[in-house]
Amino acid sequence: MKKLLSVLLSFVMVITCFGFGSLTASADTLNRNYFKYAKTITASAPLEMTLDSEAAEEIDRMALLKFVAPETKYYEFVSDTIPEKGYVMSMVIANDSKENCYSGTGAGGVMNGKKHNDFIVAAKLTKGHTYYILFEGKGCGQYTANVHIRSHTHKFDSAYSYSAYIDEEYGYLSDGGKWLPCIYCSVERTEESYYAPKTMALSTYSCYYRGTERVPKVTIKDRKGNVIPVSNYKITCRNNVKPGKATVKVTFNGKKYKGEMTKTFIIKPNSMGTPKVSSPKSKQLKVNWIRNGNVSGYYVQYSTSPKFPNGSSTKGVFIGKNTVGTTTISKLNPGKKYYVRMRAFKTVDGKNYHGSWSKTSSVTVRK
Repeated sequence: MKKLLSVLLSFVMVITCFGFGSLTASADTLNRNYFKYAKTITASAPLEMTLDSEAAEEIDRMALLKFVAPETKYYEFVSDTIPEKGYVMSMVIANDSKENCYSGTGAGGVMNGKKHNDFIVAAKLTKGHTYYILFEGKGCGQYTANVHIRSHTHKFDSAYSYSAYIDEEYGYLSDGGKWLPCIYCSVERTEESYYAPKTMALSTYSCYYRGTERVPKVTIKDRKGNVIPVSNYKITCRNNVKPGKATVKVTFNGKKYKGEMTKTFIIKPNSMGTPKVSSPKSKQLKVNWIRNGNVSGYYVQYSTSPKFPNGSSTKGVFIGKNTVGTTTISKLNPGKKYYVRMRAFKTVDGKNYHGSWSKTSSVTVRK
C-alpha cells in the first residue's frame, strides 16, 4: 500500500491529521498567489527563513523557499530549529506543476517534534524541476531557522500491515502485506506480501459413510497459486457424519488473511449387509434386508449371471423409501438360478448417490 502523493493537499488536512486544528493556507492558494515571494535555496549553503504565526497578513505567517533540483534523487530539507512544545509547525514541498504537494510523513512533515525529534521533510525530486518548500506555523509567534538541503537516506519506522481478504459471496479479492514506512518521505519497504486467497480444494468430493466425522484434507491457494499454510485458518465441518451433503468451511484468523471460504462434499451410504433371498412361490423370488434410516432408498439388482452383465439377463428394482425392507420379484424363469445384490442411495439436490454393492446372494426359483 504505497502512500499517495496528495493532489491539492491542503494544510487544513495536514493539521487535522495531527489533531491540532487547522492552518489557513492551502497548496492550491500557495501555488496561485505566493510563489513569487519564495527565496531561492541551493544545496551548497543553508538559508535563513522567518515567519510570524501571529501576523495579520497570511503571507507573513508563512515562509517559502524555492529550489531547482540539480539531479533526480531523494532530497531532504532540514530545519535546525524545533518549534517549542505546544506550538504547531508544518513543512511541505510543492512542485511547479501547481497540482501536487509532497510531505515527509504522509500528512505534512513533522509538527512540533510530534513524530520524531527533528524537523525534516523529504521527497524524490526531478532534475531541472522547480520546487517550493512551505513553512507555516500556528501559535508559535516569531519563528526563525536555517534550512539545509542534503541527500535523503530513508529512515524506516515501525511496520504496519493489512490482511489479504476474500469475500466469496461478492467475488471480492484484496491483497495485503506488511510494510515499513520512511518517517520523512513517501517510500515504504515491503516486508511481506499476502496475496488474496482464491481457490479452495478438497482431497475428495465424495466418500462413504463410516459412522464418524468425515473431514477431507483442505488446500487453499492464493491468487498467485501459492499454498496458504493451514496455520492461517481454522477448518470446521457441518453435516459430515451421515450420508448426504457435508460442508467444509475455512475461516481465516485475521493475522495475514481475512474472510471465509466453503466447499461441499457428498457422503455416500456405506455397503449394505448381504440380502436374504428365497423363492416362496413359482417364478418368484423374495429379497429381505435391514432397513437404513440414513438413506433415501434402495436399488435391488438380480441376474442369471453372477457377473451381472449389462443386457437382458440383468434387471433391477428401484425402491424409493428407506422404510421398506422387502420386495418380491415375479415372472422369473422357473428352475433358474438367480443372483441378487443391492445398494442404498442418498438423494442430494435431486441427484442419487449410491453406496457400494452388497455381497451377492443366490437362489433357484421354484417351478
